[in-house]
Amino acid sequence: MTTIATRAAAIGQDFTGSEIIETAGYASKGDGGEGTYYLIDPAAYSGAPADAGPGTIECANGWYRLLGETLFIEQFGAKSSGPDQATLDGSSGFDNAQAINDALAFATANGAHRVGARSETRFGVGSKITISDKRITFGNCTSPLSLDMVALAANDFVAGEGIVEVTANRASLDGFSLTIPTSVCDPVAGTGTQVSGVKTVGEGKLIYHNRIWNVEVAGGHKAFDLVGLEGDIRKTRAKGPYAYGYHVTGSDNEFSPSCTAADGDIGFYSDAGAEGAMHCVRNRINFHFDSGLPNRLFCFDDTPLEIGIWCQNVRGAHFLTYHGKVGQHANAAAEAHYIKLERSRHCTFENVATYRAQDAATLAVSAPAYFLDVPASWNGDPWSSVRNRFLGYQLEGVDLAKDTATLERVAHNTFLGCEGGEVSRLAGDNHQLTGKGEVLAAGGTASFTRFLTRRPGGEYPHVLRVLGRAIVSRSDAEDVLLDISLRVPILDGVAASFAGTAHVTEREKTGSGNYSVSIANVSYKVADNSIGFDLTGPANFASKCEVVLTDVLCDNGGF
Repeated sequence: MTTIATRAAAIGQDFTGSEIIETAGYASKGDGGEGTYYLIDPAAYSGAPADAGPGTIECANGWYRLLGETLFIEQFGAKSSGPDQATLDGSSGFDNAQAINDALAFATANGAHRVGARSETRFGVGSKITISDKRITFGNCTSPLSLDMVALAANDFVAGEGIVEVTANRASLDGFSLTIPTSVCDPVAGTGTQVSGVKTVGEGKLIYHNRIWNVEVAGGHKAFDLVGLEGDIRKTRAKGPYAYGYHVTGSDNEFSPSCTAADGDIGFYSDAGAEGAMHCVRNRINFHFDSGLPNRLFCFDDTPLEIGIWCQNVRGAHFLTYHGKVGQHANAAAEAHYIKLERSRHCTFENVATYRAQDAATLAVSAPAYFLDVPASWNGDPWSSVRNRFLGYQLEGVDLAKDTATLERVAHNTFLGCEGGEVSRLAGDNHQLTGKGEVLAAGGTASFTRFLTRRPGGEYPHVLRVLGRAIVSRSDAEDVLLDISLRVPILDGVAASFAGTAHVTEREKTGSGNYSVSIANVSYKVADNSIGFDLTGPANFASKCEVVLTDVLCDNGGF
């Protein structure tokens, strides 16, 4: 082996007897500093020695080529020191895109598996970087900050493309960060070029078995634009401002719990299918699912400014959710919703925890928050979001819906094991609910309205029966448990409401009080599919009561 100062100094020399040349340092662009070159084909060499470009040395005794499993972009002319280092705003710095693409092309041609960087300074890029070989991993395979790139204001980026594009199955990204300044793309002001940070391109078909690990993108129209991808995404971060943190249009993508999207417009968008876990924080909309199968995701929904989870045309998804500080931010919208459903059916939302801060400073900047928003109709169908299940939500202090009209549509879905004063306003399938209760003066009356999960139908007339329980208490030592049966004959499909009757039976009593409870004014309202009644408490003492309606039956099987 022969050691020389620079690659440039080796050109044209005769190294007969040495199969390896090792360069010791950097001298000029493309000098291949700190590289090991191997004699690959002495018989094929002919002609006067010349500079064949980075990665190759033409010597008097043959061709020497840079070989090894890992290549570094500095060996192909990348520079990031002194005036060549990119500024954070992209206003100055050397454009390293050509050197990076040269390194990737050389790796493809010569069997290297990874292209990374030695320096930890900022590399400027002003053109697209393309990874087009299934064997290649681009990045330092460690933390994102181990290869730091900044998009330059002077560039030739194209709207709709990515600054780093993956176009081959099994090609991988692992260990780099990319900052897209607002001078390149400002998604808030709508100026600049709508370029994305990382994009996968399947050329009209799926791109699969790709791995995107340890990658951080700040800014851009879409930080991660995953088109047609079936891949594995881990330890990635999207930082705002952006229009989309993750824009996913492939299926069978798996995300790890350490994937994050923060401080942009839409944190995570998918119109195909996603599995795993995702953490979205301080986005206007944290999660937007627009159709697609399958969706099985742990949604860590932290401080959305307007909507936590928005589902459009989603079927059969299973979401494990954590909701934290919904709408509790100085930049929150006029009102916030935990979940919004449009044309979505048979989905399961299983809650891990909900959290709302109670300190005065946070409350002062908090928007009114509602649990569920179900828009009025879609193509005239008011029942477009039905039979979704909500499990284990604790919603004390949070209104279930913005208004009565929305609550009617919310009632088309099922709530199991949920708690909160609002959820007790539903009936049918919602059989584990606890509400805030009513306080009655002696002989006082309270009005109750419950919205039914499903609507009676079929031939008229028919009988609607709604069954439930009531607890009436005088003290911690005296209470009674009552069975309630509400009966409403529904005579035709014309009337707006129908009157009914009630039967109250004492089931169990503790203490000796005289709990004479009666129910009157039973009425079923057709338009909002609700049943209402007045409950009058004991005449001799003040009491507290709560009513839960658990079963809805109809003699025509119309439910």
